[in-house]
Amino acid sequence: MLAQLINITIEAVKLKRQIMDREIRWAIAKSIHTQQFAAFENKLFHVLTPFFQKQLNSIIKNLTDMSPKSKKDIEEFVSLLFNPYEWDEQLIDIVLPILAGAMSDAALAQYLSVGIDPKKITKATSASEWLARNSGDLDEFEELMEESGISTQFATELPLSMKLEITRQLKNTFSQPYWHGINETTSGDAAKFLKEGLAKGWSTRRIASEISRMSPGYSIERATRVARTEIGNALNGARKGALDSIAAELGPQIPVKAIWLSVLGPRTRETHAMLHGVPADAEGMWNLSGISIPWPSHYSLPAKDRANCACTISQEFGMDDAQALQEIGNYQDSVDVFQNQ
Repeated sequence: MLAQLINITIEAVKLKRQIMDREIRWAIAKSIHTQQFAAFENKLFHVLTPFFQKQLNSIIKNLTDMSPKSKKDIEEFVSLLFNPYEWDEQLIDIVLPILAGAMSDAALAQYLSVGIDPKKITKATSASEWLARNSGDLDEFEELMEESGISTQFATELPLSMKLEITRQLKNTFSQPYWHGINETTSGDAAKFLKEGLAKGWSTRRIASEISRMSPGYSIERATRVARTEIGNALNGARKGALDSIAAELGPQIPVKAIWLSVLGPRTRETHAMLHGVPADAEGMWNLSGISIPWPSHYSLPAKDRANCACTISQEFGMDDAQALQEIGNYQDSVDVFQNQ
């Protein structure tokens, strides 16, 4: 239980507040996020690039082996050329372990940032040993893990409650329609290539050759875009889960509020920059562009607010409800001015 370390944590928090300026704490939190983001984005990129290339290779082969009888049956031909549903399971299989790893690292970093070392609680040396010691409490966890397809080898040092939270978040993420949409995009792009080629009078072999020529760049571009979008959601979701757990354990002794942190760079969206330093509301949510979300890069956001978002969150100790409401009110006033410009 995290409560076993609550007194140590309270003293650590008090000490950090005495010796560390708020902006320095926030800078450290952003630095940790940036490092984890880069590491797991790279891992995801290196599995997605060959995945998209494999899809294109399948399309190229089918184009070479067959051709539409007439322009009227192009739509039917495209469905034979590439079936997006056949790729859905494979996409999740390669992405899920990396997202689970990212979330584990983010949650662990959040605990350590306030002086909690979960290893002192679980004291596990391997997943199998940890599961054996806690088998009586793991029915729900094991069921969720089995349903989600997540290996039990991830983050054995995390508390059970955090494992359950990560598993729930992963299930929610992969239940979103846009995951199938990733493969539907490949299908749509294939149809576009085919129609444009046939309109130019090209044979299907010529179209296959053109797709082959442009495929490396296409695969890299799509892998980059998907990796950057999904890693932010995974890291921040786990960070928020750990932060909420910490706040619950500390209770009213030390109020804790989740704080939005923006990069504040030249390419930061103005709406994101305006949220910098703003605490979550009483329900643990922020309002971004009229959408209520529990963390930056959340899957409920449209692409314009998700893609390439580098925002993260941290905690602010000692901020009471009145101060939080004041900060949120100031932010809303700024949004009103921005929208009326």
